[in-house]
Amino acid sequence: MSTETAQAFSAAGADMAARRALGIEVDLIGPEALAALEPALPRGAGAAYFSGATFLDDPGRMMGLIAAAVLPKARLLQARAERLTRGPTGVVVEVPGLHLHASKVVIAAGAHARALAVQAGDRVPLDTERGYHVEWDRAEPLLQRPVCPTARGFYFCPMAGRLRVAGTVELGGLNLPPSVHRVHKLVEGARAFFPDLGEPDRSWMAFARRCPTACQ
Repeated sequence: MSTETAQAFSAAGADMAARRALGIEVDLIGPEALAALEPALPRGAGAAYFSGATFLDDPGRMMGLIAAAVLPKARLLQARAERLTRGPTGVVVEVPGLHLHASKVVIAAGAHARALAVQAGDRVPLDTERGYHVEWDRAEPLLQRPVCPTARGFYFCPMAGRLRVAGTVELGGLNLPPSVHRVHKLVEGARAFFPDLGEPDRSWMAFARRCPTACQ
């Protein structure tokens, strides 16, 4: 996480101390150390450096490797789970044209999990978190690691062959249209750091899930 002003850098001390108390590896580094890590960034006041963090620059490839390891030992059925029914001997999952019986079911449906969880008897207070993403295709990376300009609330994420800018989440349910102005703010924020970025190659909104404070 980078800070653009000396005041923000100074104020980050207590926050980082609280994280370290919880076992998180994080250090405050000054402008020289930040420039050594990410020379393409405009010179800032400093950053919080999470030295133990890892990230994937190609999540799709990771999923492909997981699938290659699992599929020889499992059956993949691509269908929409329309209903769950719990009974004394297990769970029935209804998909189009088929009823599947299982002793245990894992609900991993992201933002769509709430309705299925209710059918299974679990009233989990989930809401839909809508995240916005913008990407620029690039042969050479601008950054070596994810960077968050804290005052602007988004992340630069270096991906395989592209730069992703993501953030400005909102709680907006599954049916409302995307908030186009949030994409514009991401582009504006990215160009504040890298003015030579042209028009984005793609942008989209994605659903995740979030628990309200009551269930955290």
